[in-house]
Amino acid sequence: MTNKQLEALNVKIAKKMGWKKFRLERTPEPMNTRRMTAISPGNFRHQFVPGFTNNLAYAMQLVDWAVEHEFKFTLNRKKEYEGAYYAEFSGFLMDECGEYATLPSMAICMAFLKIK
Repeated sequence: MTNKQLEALNVKIAKKMGWKKFRLERTPEPMNTRRMTAISPGNFRHQFVPGFTNNLAYAMQLVDWAVEHEFKFTLNRKKEYEGAYYAEFSGFLMDECGEYATLPSMAICMAFLKIK
């Protein structure tokens, strides 16, 4: 995936978690790039949208969110898919939402997006 596609995926995840008022902002001078910012639930200031797809610590925030909303989560490594990770969310009155990916953070994100 390209950086733009990853950024769009991170924004989609943030919207699902309740973030709002998205806008592009410049990063501080040494990096001098543009990144997406938004207001997260419970805050009143814009902050950078986390890189859920690239960082396992941020991806675990998705798991925490899902557990708070009464979903169950599992993460396994499947040998039949060449060592790919399989993340799965399941819940009451819901079919299992699972996805394979080479990175555990990406598997979590893709499965999270399937939750209705």
